[in-house]
Amino acid sequence: MKAIRLMGASLLFHQQASAQIADQALVWVKDPVTLQQRVARYDRQLHWLGSTDFPLSTSYTSGSIRGSMDGSGTFWVPLDSIQYPHVMRIDRAGNILPLITLSHYSMTSVAAPNGDFFFTTRIPVNTTGPLYCLASDGSVKWASMNPLTTFNAGLVPQRLAVSPLGKLYVGGATQGACSCFIDHAAVNRIDPTNGSILSTITFPGLGPGSNKVSYLLETFASPDDTVWAWVQTPPSGAFYFQIRNSIVVKSFPSLAGAGAGTDAPKVDGKGNLICSSFPNFPITQAKDLVQLSPIDGHIEKWIPLHGAISGLALIGGGEEVLASTANSIEDRYLERINLVTGVVSALRMGPDQPGSVLAGGDATGFIYANIVNRAGDSDGDGAANGQETAAGSNPFDATSVPWGPKVYLSWTANQAIALRYVDPDGIASPSGGLTAIDLQVEGYGDLLPAILPFLTSATLSADGKEFSVEFGALPIPSNLKLRFTARAMDATGAIGSDWAVTPPGVL
Repeated sequence: MKAIRLMGASLLFHQQASAQIADQALVWVKDPVTLQQRVARYDRQLHWLGSTDFPLSTSYTSGSIRGSMDGSGTFWVPLDSIQYPHVMRIDRAGNILPLITLSHYSMTSVAAPNGDFFFTTRIPVNTTGPLYCLASDGSVKWASMNPLTTFNAGLVPQRLAVSPLGKLYVGGATQGACSCFIDHAAVNRIDPTNGSILSTITFPGLGPGSNKVSYLLETFASPDDTVWAWVQTPPSGAFYFQIRNSIVVKSFPSLAGAGAGTDAPKVDGKGNLICSSFPNFPITQAKDLVQLSPIDGHIEKWIPLHGAISGLALIGGGEEVLASTANSIEDRYLERINLVTGVVSALRMGPDQPGSVLAGGDATGFIYANIVNRAGDSDGDGAANGQETAAGSNPFDATSVPWGPKVYLSWTANQAIALRYVDPDGIASPSGGLTAIDLQVEGYGDLLPAILPFLTSATLSADGKEFSVEFGALPIPSNLKLRFTARAMDATGAIGSDWAVTPPGVL
């Protein structure tokens, strides 16, 4: 096998190339004294980047309010659905752009591939307002009650989805026998140019005449141009229904349970469903992250977290999840989960950030890359956004490409370091194989040369594309609270990386 440079390898790694959408996440926090709400920005390694106060001191939003990202990295979100009829825009540097004022109070938003944004609204507190279509400059293209006429006016439809080809869906609850009774969940497919209803979609076994009450918990889009509806059937059951155009093409029970109050389930680049579990009630017991197969809904991964999940977002290439969790107002975490290794790294939020919760909707821009603009190339690396999310490479980092290397960092049973390198060209390929690797410890530099004597296992796969090593003779002491970052560069200059906090994984 060819030699892969270790000593001084960190000098060979160039900086991450900048994309229009920053590789970061938005978190809502409150000032503990003034209760002023602000938006905080964190990078994918849970470093605090900065925060900005909301423009109106009494304004408030929560993780249940869905925002959406545009191609410049600006986040569009309702400012406050009770007090102010404004849409707030936050640029990639955390600056608040001029507010957009509507005639109604916006509730949630989704972005469309043509650059438009759709907002549900209400007339406080519980009367449905029109569906709005905004252009990319914030001007109102149309506002119409027409898409919502089939729903109970006292239960504001908040569920919007736009497919990769621009098909618009809005969901809610139909009017029952009286205004206080929910009949069944339904989804309307809407003409995005004028708001007219193209079709109404009900769910097999739960529609009119079924004598079964059902609630639409969420709608969300998938990269294959379908839309999922997550429907609860009391007292505790739930189902996922997959919609293509106006037809329900698939359904299966939600094996992770049913609930509401957290962010919508997410869909990665391969179509897997990422959600929180609801095995019991109340929903504060939902402390597990679950990955479901889009084929039949079986549970592929079940990863315990540190608290009840209040928000979810995929980040990077979709192999990582950020989650905000909480056990109380004071005991809150921002957690990063590697879906491949199952390793969880968490930042315990300090007393200066009470009530912190990941922004709802597209807090990281992953939905923009995976759904809204799959054909675009946000980082200019020659790979389309959809190609990158399907491969698990980062659409906002030009050094991360589908044909480049990956590295996965985890811990053995005795808390020793385990590394797995993957290169589709072959680990030792002269034209595209690995040329440099390192293991950076934040604040201390490259640890890899120093730990080589503690190597206890090294395995190359039969096809030569994976190489795994374990340093079992060097267990890592608990509670060091250090960030480790493993990197690998190949002959083309592409870089793969992974990081984790030393066991037990809490900063």
